Amino acid sequence: MLVRTTVDFLEEHYGPLADRTALELGCGVGRFTGPLAMQAKHVIAVDFNKRMLNRNRDATKDYRNITHVYSSIAELDLARYFDLVFEAVTLMHIADSEEYRRSVENMKRYGDSIFVCEHVGNDYMWSPFSVLRSRQTYERDFLPFELKALKEFKYVEDVYNL
Repeated sequence: MLVRTTVDFLEEHYGPLADRTALELGCGVGRFTGPLAMQAKHVIAVDFNKRMLNRNRDATKDYRNITHVYSSIAELDLARYFDLVFEAVTLMHIADSEEYRRSVENMKRYGDSIFVCEHVGNDYMWSPFSVLRSRQTYERDFLPFELKALKEFKYVEDVYNL
């Protein structure tokens, strides 16, 4: 449900993806990669975890419009521009503030439209590996980009009563 809702939200606010290229950062096992590839002209799926990237590759092997890249967001070095830069629940797992800063700066150089789908909190450490940043933090860190649309999913608050 979340995947379909997210792809529908993308098309509602960014327009049809059919002629667009998408850079998916933190692609994991491919939960969003396949649905993005069904809509977009081409998807570059990036992950720093080889095991996850291999699982993604296996899950999306029937798609001919996906390229898999092994890299962190901060270290990614591609010589191209994308119609859409997409990440879902990835930035929260970058606890190191310098790596987070480099990741955001790198995301901003790859396209004019950036889709960020994150659990939000009050800028606190959720675990040794995760930070729940506030919406205001994301808005500040992604300047000069402006928030065009917002859809709040309250899973974290509902489950954990934050």
